[in-house]
Amino acid sequence: MSFIAHEQSTHESPHPHSRDPQPSFAAPQPHERLHRHALESIFALLTFSELTLAGRASRCWMATVSSMRGLESGYQATGTQLMLSGGLLSSMVHSRMARHVTSIGSADDMAELPAAQMRQLAEQLPFLRQLHTHVTAESAADTWTAELQLPARLHTLGLLFDTRAATAHLNAVLVCTARHPSLQTIEVSLSGVLHASASFAPLQQLPHLTSLCIQPSSISYADSRFVSLTAAQAAELRALPQLSLLECPLHEEAMCALLQPSPSLSPLQWTDLPHGCQVTDAVGALFASLPHVGHFHAHVVRADFQLSSLNCLALLPALRELRITGCGSDVAFVAWMALDQPLRQVTLLHLGYMKLVTDQLATLLMHFPRLEELHLEQVDGFDALTFLQPVQQTLRTLCMDECGWSSCSPDAAMQLAELQQLTELELQHCFSSRVSDALRAILQVPSALLPNLQWADVMD
Repeated sequence: MSFIAHEQSTHESPHPHSRDPQPSFAAPQPHERLHRHALESIFALLTFSELTLAGRASRCWMATVSSMRGLESGYQATGTQLMLSGGLLSSMVHSRMARHVTSIGSADDMAELPAAQMRQLAEQLPFLRQLHTHVTAESAADTWTAELQLPARLHTLGLLFDTRAATAHLNAVLVCTARHPSLQTIEVSLSGVLHASASFAPLQQLPHLTSLCIQPSSISYADSRFVSLTAAQAAELRALPQLSLLECPLHEEAMCALLQPSPSLSPLQWTDLPHGCQVTDAVGALFASLPHVGHFHAHVVRADFQLSSLNCLALLPALRELRITGCGSDVAFVAWMALDQPLRQVTLLHLGYMKLVTDQLATLLMHFPRLEELHLEQVDGFDALTFLQPVQQTLRTLCMDECGWSSCSPDAAMQLAELQQLTELELQHCFSSRVSDALRAILQVPSALLPNLQWADVMD
């Protein structure tokens, strides 16, 4: 249902002759405040559609809906809706439900908003939290000026620059955003490359900025998929120590410049590496500069992943989740996965799209003495479940998806009984129907075979 339809339904009164409540200036009595507080606490749990219906129930309820704090997950208008319905934005800003509009546009669907409409958003949509908009050369000059005000509670701003928007426009827009300290996430999508004259210095004025995405056009990087930074740009980004997430396909040299330790700078707060960045041995040698990275994906078949081994992961003290995805089965691939020392900090391991024999899997798992969760996706080559023995005292969750072992017998599958700490088990398309039927019969929760098992799903 569109917002206009919602608003029309709100104007439909359940009592044909009832009128909207007239404003009262008398101080509310204690019982009235308590009643209003109770209604607000209940209404805060509703969806936008449910809240719209609640407002139609009575004048008292509509008064509460019109004055309560905006919903955390309220109405979300897409860019397509704004372009197809010229009156939608006007309907939203003048509606009694305006405070429950929380999002306009998305990363994949946004519209250009002229200066007048941007002013309306700031003045009439007090609880707007996310805004994604298209920035042209004209709107950058007319809208993103010193007079621009963004909604006070806005925390996510997405900007798509068209092909005619120059670097000067990008810089001007970033200067505007720096005047809005509530911003926590900024997403910048460029229709060209990131030029050397682009400056991220204004972002240093945003104390709550924790997520920054810089995505140049992939077409512009047909010859080189990685983004280079000037020394000034690297210093400007490095001066944002509060960032927990930086999304940008950075070149090796840019990564090294950002990870280079300095006694005068605060430690980086990144919880993950920038998606698509170039990961080489030179970058891995600086992993000690990332004390908060908890997730690492070794995507072997990607051109951006060029580590000669995984030993540098020992430099990540907060690493909890490790994903290894590859299409390898040869000796070189197995040697690449070998570790010189255990990764005691890792509790979740995901292996995907590889062929390893039983002994190779067992040798690998020996390096994860505190493993609690193991996911195997399209991993085959093994002929027994004995590879789980190194983690049988710690493993609590086991998920195997399309790990073909059609020759497995029911007796061989019973090796799962060694996993006495297991609480969750998922086996999808791994065994023949005969073995799967046998496992389903004995893995009913509660299970005498696995006393700690709380959930099991077996599908042949």
